[in-house]
Amino acid sequence: MSKKILIVEDDESVQILLKLFLIRLSHNIIEAKNGLEGIGMARQFKPDVIIADLNMPILDGIEMLKVLKADPSTSHIPVVVFTGTSGEQQQKASEAGAATVLSKPISRQDLIQVIDSVLHKDNK
Repeated sequence: MSKKILIVEDDESVQILLKLFLIRLSHNIIEAKNGLEGIGMARQFKPDVIIADLNMPILDGIEMLKVLKADPSTSHIPVVVFTGTSGEQQQKASEAGAATVLSKPISRQDLIQVIDSVLHKDNK
């Protein structure tokens, strides 16, 4: 069954790569280029899962997470975040409500496994 997945990533090449990974699985992909745009898209389209970079302009992934988790219309949406940094940023993302935190570079297999796990957990 096709799911709606929102990709929030400011780097166009990474966004394209993520989209290619997921579109092959027949998911519907929605895209946003920063955290502020991601919040608007999440509220409008109610995706089944959000994949977001932590390091973005305008509104970073952690601040976006805080807004999404505080909003009753989006608080239920699982958010998978990825980052090139480790430690403190990953901890902050987990504390802000991230379902999973992945480290870059992300393999296709890891991404698909995490998305399937998050979607399966959501259906229980």
